[in-house]
Amino acid sequence: MANFAFEEEKAPSKFNLGVWRKMLRYTFRNWPLLIVLALSMLLTTFYDSSFMPLMNAAAIAAIPEIPLGQSVAGMIINVELIFGIRFTLDFVGFALVFGAGILIRSISIFVTFFVTNYFDMLINTSLRRDAFRRAQELSFSYYDRTPSGWLIARMQNDTSAISDTLSWGVIRIVWITFELLFTLITMFSRDVRLSLIILSIAPLLMIVAPIFQRLLLKAQRKARSAYSNFVRWLVECINGVKTIKTLNIEEKMYEEADDVTMNIYVKRRKAFKIHAFFMPV
Repeated sequence: MANFAFEEEKAPSKFNLGVWRKMLRYTFRNWPLLIVLALSMLLTTFYDSSFMPLMNAAAIAAIPEIPLGQSVAGMIINVELIFGIRFTLDFVGFALVFGAGILIRSISIFVTFFVTNYFDMLINTSLRRDAFRRAQELSFSYYDRTPSGWLIARMQNDTSAISDTLSWGVIRIVWITFELLFTLITMFSRDVRLSLIILSIAPLLMIVAPIFQRLLLKAQRKARSAYSNFVRWLVECINGVKTIKTLNIEEKMYEEADDVTMNIYVKRRKAFKIHAFFMPV
């Protein structure tokens, strides 16, 4: 197994609020995009969690009321949405309203994903620009003790991970919040007792979820560290290719490459297994 003499700097605490406050500035720097995303997610979650289930329930409830021998086109559908919104539609009107809802949801989904990807790109670009500017200000002693390959991997991969967290992560939190809110309102508006029964499993999830999150966080950190070591090792091999060929140690380097890449495979596979098990929970 390849041995790496370089040890990464350990953070003094598990969670540093000051660091995340600086990171969140990149998110709120483009606050108009956040407003657009909030509105589009509000429409999408309302359709998925409240509008569509209640419209389907109204259509199903209207089927037994159709007189014998009458076509479906003559059915009358009494729709009851949240916040006391009630209206009556015939089959054609119901189809038009339902189709309009699908169209609005499709547009809001497109806006959400398009703006989020654009938002991610802006944050990623700003992070890398600031990281490069900061790299120019560091002392020579820092570069003496820090391998360039490790630094390249961190500036490339960590900025991508942070931008994903600040864009898709924040968006996911807002999305889930809206969806949970509309789901709870819809559930309690239909049946309070059944809603309480379903919510009874919430304490168990609150206990289990942090355990899996800690396991996943540790596994992902080890996987990122393994990849950083791989890039560091690769840069050193490229810089020292003349020495490797002069000493005729290509076979040894091949074996070391297998060890390094297998280390990445094992740690990433472990992280993926934990993630695959945790996501359904």
